[in-house]
Amino acid sequence: MSENFNSVSAAVVFCDKWPRELQLQAVVVPPSVETQELTDNEDADDNVLTTFPKPRCYVSGGVEIHHKISDFDAYEGKKTGMGKKLKYQQMETDRAVIWKAVNAGYLHDAEKEVKTPDMTMLQNCLQNWSPRDVFEKFFDEEIITHIVTETNRYGLDTLGDNFSVDEEEMKTFLALLLFSGHYDLPEEDMYWQFTDDVYVPLVYNSMSKRRFRQLKRCLHLANNEELDKHDRFAKLRPFLNLLKKKYLQFGVWPNDLAVGELLVTCPGLNPENLGMQNTDVEFGYKTFVLVNSSGYIFNFALYDGATEQEDCPVAEDNDLGCAGGAVAELLKPVELFNGKCVFFDDYFTSHPLLCYLKTIGVKATGLLSILRSRKLPLLPIEEFAHLRRGQFCQLLDPINGVVAVRYKYDRVYTFMSTEFGFDPLIETEKDGIVFSLPNVFHEYSRKRYKVKYITESAKKFKVQLRNRKWWWPVFTHFLDLTVYNAWRFYHEASQTPMTLFNFRSELTKSWLASADIVSAEDEDEEDEEQEEAEGEEAEGEDEEEEEEEEAEEEEEEDEEEEEEEEEGGE
Repeated sequence: MSENFNSVSAAVVFCDKWPRELQLQAVVVPPSVETQELTDNEDADDNVLTTFPKPRCYVSGGVEIHHKISDFDAYEGKKTGMGKKLKYQQMETDRAVIWKAVNAGYLHDAEKEVKTPDMTMLQNCLQNWSPRDVFEKFFDEEIITHIVTETNRYGLDTLGDNFSVDEEEMKTFLALLLFSGHYDLPEEDMYWQFTDDVYVPLVYNSMSKRRFRQLKRCLHLANNEELDKHDRFAKLRPFLNLLKKKYLQFGVWPNDLAVGELLVTCPGLNPENLGMQNTDVEFGYKTFVLVNSSGYIFNFALYDGATEQEDCPVAEDNDLGCAGGAVAELLKPVELFNGKCVFFDDYFTSHPLLCYLKTIGVKATGLLSILRSRKLPLLPIEEFAHLRRGQFCQLLDPINGVVAVRYKYDRVYTFMSTEFGFDPLIETEKDGIVFSLPNVFHEYSRKRYKVKYITESAKKFKVQLRNRKWWWPVFTHFLDLTVYNAWRFYHEASQTPMTLFNFRSELTKSWLASADIVSAEDEDEEDEEQEEAEGEEAEGEDEEEEEEEEAEEEEEEDEEEEEEEEEGGE
C-alpha cells in the first residue's frame, strides 16, 4: 500500500500522523526521463560527509509511503486514505478456491529433488585467488570499460577535448570510493589534507583532489542519446544489466532461495535530520533482491514507482500485483532450475503468486499478511491469539497444491507454501515450556533471515563520498553490494575465510597500490599555478576588453561632438 507525495515535507507530515506499528517506509522514486534530460544534479553539498547534513526539502522524483498494517482491527474503521488498496488486498482471497482440512508434510515428490552442486571445483579455482581477483570476476573489464566509455563521452560534452580517463585511473577512482566505506572522515576535503592530525597517504599519493572531483563530476553510466523514455532508471540500466549478468555467471546454488527488500538510503533524508516524531521511518530507493541461504545475491530489481511496476505483463496476466510482479521478475533466471524453493515475507506472499510459481517449477513458502489471510476458512486470528503456544491448524488447496498453516508462537502466524506443511513437528523449549514447531515455521525462520543479514552488512561498510547526481546513492549502493557479493562467493568456496572488512580493505589497498604513484601536493600546486595563469590571462583579456571599450566610447564621443559642431555651423 502506498501514498504519493511530491515533496519531502508533505511525506514527513503524513508519516508523523500514524503510529510506528504501521512500519512505514518512505520510498524515493526517481525522476521521469524528461526531467533527467534537463539535469542529474540535486541541491546538496557533496563535501559534507557527516551523518546529519543539511535537510533536503525535495527529491528529484517524489516519495511514496509504503506500510504494512500489523493490527488491522485497530485501524479498520479509520479513514487512512488507502481504502482502494485495502479493498484490493481483501478481495485477493475471494477467488473460487476450495480449501480442505488435511494432514500434509512435504508436498513435493522426493524423486524430483535437485542436488546441491559440488563446491570442490570452485574451491580449487579460488585456491590461489586474492580478494582483488575474486572482485574482478564480478566488476570486470567489461564493466570498467563501459563506465570509462560513457564517462569520456559525457566528459567531452561537458569539459571539452581536455578531458580523458582510462581504465586504470577509473579503478583508482572507484578504489577511493570503496576506501571511504571503512575510513570515515567528516568532509571530503580531509582525505587530501596534509596535516599532522589528518593525513591519508594512501589517498593523498594516488590521485589529486582536483582530478577526483573532475572524475566525480563527469562520471556517467549511460548514453544520454539512447535513454529509454519509459525507464526511470535509464541512467543506470546498462550498468545494472551488466552486474546482473556477473552475479549469475556461476549459476544458482543451493536449492533454497529468499526474496527480500533493501533500502538505499539518501543523504539528508533521515528522520532525526528532518525533525520527524516517527524515527523508525526510513527514506531511500527500494531494491528487491534474490539471495541464497548463505546470503549471496543472484538477482535484483529496483522499484521505480507503483504505476511502472503494475505494467508488468506477467503480473497482470496472473493477478500478482506489484510485489508479486517483482518476485516473478527476480525468478526469471531461475525458471530453468526446477526444484528450487523460494521464501519471502508477508509483503510478497499471496495465493496467486504461489500458484504462478508452481507453474514455472519453483516451490515457494511465505508468511501471509493479516489482510490477505482474513477470509481463509481457518480459526479467526482473534480467537487463535488466546490459545496456548504451539497450537496450529492447516488447510490445503488440492487443485493448486497450496497449503495454509496458522500457528501460535509469540503471536499468530499464517503461512502459505507449495512445499512444506506442519509435519514433521519439531520439539522445542522456551521459558521452561516444551511445545512443537510446525515444519513450515521451522524452515521459514531458518532460511529467511539472510536478507536481514545483508541489510546489516550493507550498513556497516558503505561509500561515504557523495555527489549531487540523484542516482549516485544507487550506484554506490551496488558498488558496495558487489564487494559484498564477491566476499560471500569467496567465503563460500574458499578454504581460508575472511571477514568482510578485511576483504574490502585488501581489495582497496591492492587497487590503490597498482595506481601510478603521484605527488598529490605537486599536482595540486601545478593545478593552482595553472589556475593562476588562467586567471592572469583572464585579467589580461579583461584589461584589453576595457581598453577597447574605452576607445570605442571616446570615438563615439568624438563623433557626437563633430555632429554637434556641424549642426551649430548650419
